[in-house]
Amino acid sequence: MRADASPLTRKHPAHVFRPLSEMLSRWAENGIDTTPFHAGVENATRRYAGYGLAKMLPLDRVLVGCDSSRAGAFGGFHHLDQGYRHFQMVAVITMYGPMERRNPERPALALLDLLRAYAHDCLHYGSRRRYVEVAGVPVRTQYGIN
Repeated sequence: MRADASPLTRKHPAHVFRPLSEMLSRWAENGIDTTPFHAGVENATRRYAGYGLAKMLPLDRVLVGCDSSRAGAFGGFHHLDQGYRHFQMVAVITMYGPMERRNPERPALALLDLLRAYAHDCLHYGSRRRYVEVAGVPVRTQYGIN
């Protein structure tokens, strides 16, 4: 499940998903200043360390939906069926704003929304979860920090 995230992205057939690291590089190459995102991650890393969260979610384990072929597709916080998936250890999020374009319509807002989603999903990634098997199905019995 951790090697193949396609079951998660398959739920959004009109969207192209790329790793967050690739999206940030792509935006920077197109002249978008990604410094606020990186500064925010550094700040979150320091603050989370104070709560015992020693490791942030790797950027390559965050898939960002973009380049949608669905007319009127709008990504961001309220987009359906996205977020962190514990079993796969992958976050699926969408680029804020109209998704039919290569770059975000409002880059500053898109970067802040991306930072919010990433920081939030890092809490899920780093939380202490406990699972037990019940009738052959894993069931979460402890959620951890949130």
